[in-house]
Amino acid sequence: MRRLASDFGLTLAALGLCAFAALPSARAEGYAAPGPSTRAPATAAPPASRVTDPADSTARLSAVEAKRLRAALRAAVVAASRPAAPYRLDREYDEEHVFASGPASARRPGVAVAERYYEVPEETPKTAVPLGDPGLVGPVEMTVAVNAPVVLPNLTSVASDTTRLMLRGAEAAEIASRPPLVQEGRIAAMNPEAAKYRLGAVFIVVGSPALEAAMRSVATGSDTGALEQVPVPSARRAGDARWITIRVHGPLEVALRVAKRVDTRALRKLLSP
Repeated sequence: MRRLASDFGLTLAALGLCAFAALPSARAEGYAAPGPSTRAPATAAPPASRVTDPADSTARLSAVEAKRLRAALRAAVVAASRPAAPYRLDREYDEEHVFASGPASARRPGVAVAERYYEVPEETPKTAVPLGDPGLVGPVEMTVAVNAPVVLPNLTSVASDTTRLMLRGAEAAEIASRPPLVQEGRIAAMNPEAAKYRLGAVFIVVGSPALEAAMRSVATGSDTGALEQVPVPSARRAGDARWITIRVHGPLEVALRVAKRVDTRALRKLLSP
């Protein structure tokens, strides 16, 4: 069975969720003032973690908070829609992960991720398949995540362009592979219909005004490093949903259709204040 992980980097590691890199220590070496003093050594404040940072899973979520986070994730999956027929969900790659992203003292929200894989069955009649051939329409991978690192998809195997995708109630980016053009003195043929189904991805963010503004800056190209400056919103409870992201990878036309059906209003209702 063909997988897209090599092309899309669509793994938990790509989201920074398997590296489990520790965040900067909350304690730094302090220096006392010269001479006798009753003051405690000064302690430098730790660098604020950013929404692009890898999650630290060294802490555990309580059963109550894990249940809250999983409920938010499953509701987000429903709101995220899915590819229409003839695509079919492959249950073998239907996965969910819920874990803490840091110690409770850091007030970081936990992370929840759902991965879904859809493909067109080989027995699908050609009349029901775009381009008239199931072999020409690639599979679709979707990742719906709550509080996961905000990292745009990367079409590692091909050149691509990122543009802002207009969606009501969310900020989104379209990442499209470049259609074949004149290369080395020859023309690589791709008709307009086939070009619509070239490799692509859509990335959607629903969160705070600051996070969405940064996403907009990245998508428009005005500030490609904007997301790296957004601090992680603190959470009163580890099971709070502070932001939600959706990645759709596959034929560009299919990804765009899925994006247009996402219920952004329902997603926003899932966010904790």
